Amino acid sequence: MSAPAAQAKPVFKLIGGASLHPDQVAGHGDIMEGDGLIYKPSNGLEPAFYQSLAVHAPEGFREFTPKFYGMFKRAPYTKDTYVGMENLTHKYVHPCVLDLKIGTRQHMDSFTPEKIAVCLEKCCKSTSLSTGVRVCGMKVYRPHKDAFLSLNKDAGKLLREEHLPSVLDAFLSDGEVRLHRLAQFFCERIKALREIMATQHTYNLISTSLLLVYDADLPGESGDHQMLAACKTIDFANATLQKDDGHEIDTGYVKGLDSLLSYFEALADPNFKPIDLPLK
Repeated sequence: MSAPAAQAKPVFKLIGGASLHPDQVAGHGDIMEGDGLIYKPSNGLEPAFYQSLAVHAPEGFREFTPKFYGMFKRAPYTKDTYVGMENLTHKYVHPCVLDLKIGTRQHMDSFTPEKIAVCLEKCCKSTSLSTGVRVCGMKVYRPHKDAFLSLNKDAGKLLREEHLPSVLDAFLSDGEVRLHRLAQFFCERIKALREIMATQHTYNLISTSLLLVYDADLPGESGDHQMLAACKTIDFANATLQKDDGHEIDTGYVKGLDSLLSYFEALADPNFKPIDLPLK
């Protein structure tokens, strides 16, 4: 297993006016936004991963990653660097966001034994090991309250498998009715991603997330109304590029996508009854 190799020494651009990204629901470190981009603190293998996509991405996979705009700094001589990516919610009025950690493995072989133990414990104590899915964070708009409800990563770690369909139900609802066309859109995107991941021999997406976003003002539910929504893989600090085609399929990641698809099926059951969640 190897890291994605950077193709050249990075050229850093300077960040202009930027502020904290208001739609961040998970992750480490503060993410900034400005000029239609988000600027994420650079860590691990993420910059090299984005650079590798131009050469190594499996067919169809790049449409599931945010557009990459290079490396940035806030000032010429600072050490802190940022990955510049498209801001998926830039034009959204009421952005709803669900961040799901996908896969049953969240450690690299290069981690220290202590760090591996922490990652294994986190997987065992959450829904990651049993389902391949863990809720990292969610915020969803409720029009009748003119307010957002949220679920943070600490609450997500305490959820059990039986709660996960209810998380999707809460996310794909305006608080009164379910957004069926939006649910269909995400289900179709996850099926397409699963087809890629079930056959690709390029990447192991260790500890990556699947980000589901939509604008509550344009959920596409009636007639020819426009839908603003996206389904993207993110957080590639520990993603690895293989040197050959001999490695096994990332079955833990595929398991997570299969679990998600089963939760969408559960929502389609007319007898489905959601479980109360600790939304705030």
